[in-house]
Amino acid sequence: MNLLLRLPNCWHLDSCYVNSSIKPLGVWPAFSISTVPTMPIKTYHTAVAFLKDLEPHLLLDEPRHNMLLGRAYAIRNNPNPPPTTFVSFLDPHGAIVLAGFVIENGLLVVSNMGAFEDAQMREFVEVFEGVNGVFGPKVIADEVARVVGGRKCAEERLFVLEEITRKDEEGVGMFRAVTTDGKDVKIMVQWMDEFIKEAIPWSSFDPVAAVKKGIEKGDMFFWIDEEGRPASFAMKNRKLRTTICIGPVYTPPDQRGKGYATKCVAALSQHCMDEGWRRCCLFADLSNPASNRVYKKIGYCEVEDFSDWRLESAGRE
Repeated sequence: MNLLLRLPNCWHLDSCYVNSSIKPLGVWPAFSISTVPTMPIKTYHTAVAFLKDLEPHLLLDEPRHNMLLGRAYAIRNNPNPPPTTFVSFLDPHGAIVLAGFVIENGLLVVSNMGAFEDAQMREFVEVFEGVNGVFGPKVIADEVARVVGGRKCAEERLFVLEEITRKDEEGVGMFRAVTTDGKDVKIMVQWMDEFIKEAIPWSSFDPVAAVKKGIEKGDMFFWIDEEGRPASFAMKNRKLRTTICIGPVYTPPDQRGKGYATKCVAALSQHCMDEGWRRCCLFADLSNPASNRVYKKIGYCEVEDFSDWRLESAGRE
């Protein structure tokens, strides 16, 4: 008996969020198509082509599809983009049910846009060779791992903010941009390295390069404590049509539990709203319930849970 995965419908963005013919396949970075699929799959080797087909659909749920839109916009605007292949998966009637991209290290990032049966899910998984990880909505990523086998690295919850409901005015402190000053850079590189090791140890991010780029773009911000020292940081990330993503957010262990992250995220969120962004979104680690409570206090609403898996079998026959 087929299991029909009924995925959340698109929700209206004006209120608080409530969950609500096969083309020839070319060269794929770090993986390949192992069989000729019966589930129609379309590949795009440029972000421009992908956005031409998918952008109108993705913008209906802009925060939920922030990973796909953010990657596509970044690739489109980069004169020397990293290898990325974009894909869309269609049902027998030609409607898009899944969209995603695969980067050169074999990670598949996927977003759901419809409903499909378990047989289609199995084909979706088994049609690739060399995909060694998947990140996406829990209902999708967990099913991929069930079929293939894997190790769950993280569970995250997507939050969206349209209006700040709490502004921390009590206490002493200050919100400011990270500068090119040597002390700022040293602290940021150290904290970015600590964040990567703690939150995403399997990644290949270079903390020095990430900090350099973030400071140059004006995207990194400190919360300064009562004694004038940086106590927490948050940064702007993917910039979409009307939504901006915030992350990472990090507070060193000896400064946690003092409300610095709350103040930093609230201040950055307000800063983004003042710049004209309609909404902010961010991912929070589900293993850290304190951060989830923090974001709710500020006014962030829960949207959907996501899973990050490393797959056991990259090469499947």
